[in-house]
Amino acid sequence: MSVELVGFGLDNKKLIKKFVKFSWKHYSKEEKYIPQLNGELLGNKLLGMKGLLTPEHPYHKNAEVYHWLAYREKKIVGRISASINKTYNQHHSTNIGNFGFFESIKDDEVGHALFNAAAGWLKERGIDTMRGPGNYGNATHEVQSWAMNSFQDPPTIELTMSKWWYPKMAERFGMVKAKDYYAYLNPVQSIDWDRDNKLLDRMLKRSSLSIRKMDMKNIKSEVDIILHIYNQAWKDNWGFLPLTSDEGQVMAETLKLVADPNLMLFVMDGDREVAVIGTLLDLNEKFLRRKSIFGNSDIVRLLRFFIEKKSITRSRIMFFGILPEYRKTGIDAMVLFKTRNYLYESTKVRAVDASLVLEENMVLRNLFGHFGGIEYKKFRIYDYALK
Repeated sequence: MSVELVGFGLDNKKLIKKFVKFSWKHYSKEEKYIPQLNGELLGNKLLGMKGLLTPEHPYHKNAEVYHWLAYREKKIVGRISASINKTYNQHHSTNIGNFGFFESIKDDEVGHALFNAAAGWLKERGIDTMRGPGNYGNATHEVQSWAMNSFQDPPTIELTMSKWWYPKMAERFGMVKAKDYYAYLNPVQSIDWDRDNKLLDRMLKRSSLSIRKMDMKNIKSEVDIILHIYNQAWKDNWGFLPLTSDEGQVMAETLKLVADPNLMLFVMDGDREVAVIGTLLDLNEKFLRRKSIFGNSDIVRLLRFFIEKKSITRSRIMFFGILPEYRKTGIDAMVLFKTRNYLYESTKVRAVDASLVLEENMVLRNLFGHFGGIEYKKFRIYDYALK
């Protein structure tokens, strides 16, 4: 049975909606698939969300994108996107394009047809390397990669879920590893709880540093501070791309809906913010699809989160940045102790996912290991040579 590919741009709203909807059907409820909010992809005026798959999203100011749906006997059996982020290539002096949003039935004919479509589109535009998977790209702040193990563990917020056969399908196509990331699962309770808290008290008393919570009433200006720290702290990391103010405000729209200010912490040196850690309760526990007369719309899923968030048992460290001149000062331990204390004393959270950690970042990998973290998932990015 042959595979038919249909290509389209962002202006084809009908096919874009089918593109998004396919993943809902592709994963069974038993697989504990947790779709992104439709508003994150298609936009939602009521929630104030600019969807990534809409022309209004700031990603598209300096990028080119295209999409395909694979059909067999008039039934959708796969999807893929191709993108060129001109800002990324200018920043890194590279000539890389990306494939993303990949989903396929367990059939190499379908998967390879989709890979070929994306590769061909990128090659026509003079791109040397196709990298993926991601949503659109593989900059450090983007949703990206395929899991390589622990498929039984549902993903925490903003981590990808994928079928176990995707990596092998890509390798048979000719893709090779570009980079691995790791996820650590850290216990909230410590066997050295009293010792750790005494250490935290000594560190704060002896240091000129202090810790403050995010001011949710001024979230836009707070996010600008996060961007400043992030763009300085992460600038030497593989795949880094500076976040713009426009992209930061998209982040602000999400944070004001779901963030707990007690888990959004700045480290201060006097009046200056020198580090930030952002931890989110794992919305995915409540975003999981359910059989319900109320359905699984964005509003329903968010209501579940707000009503039931006190019973959430996991969280995820979403971002963690320290200005270069303040590293090796104990800041990392300070904010981790503070975060852990709040989670233990004020929530039901008993495990913290710390991810995605670059394979070569042994400082963070050792730090989370010191805090009792277990390396429980590996994620991979692939490259495919076009020339």
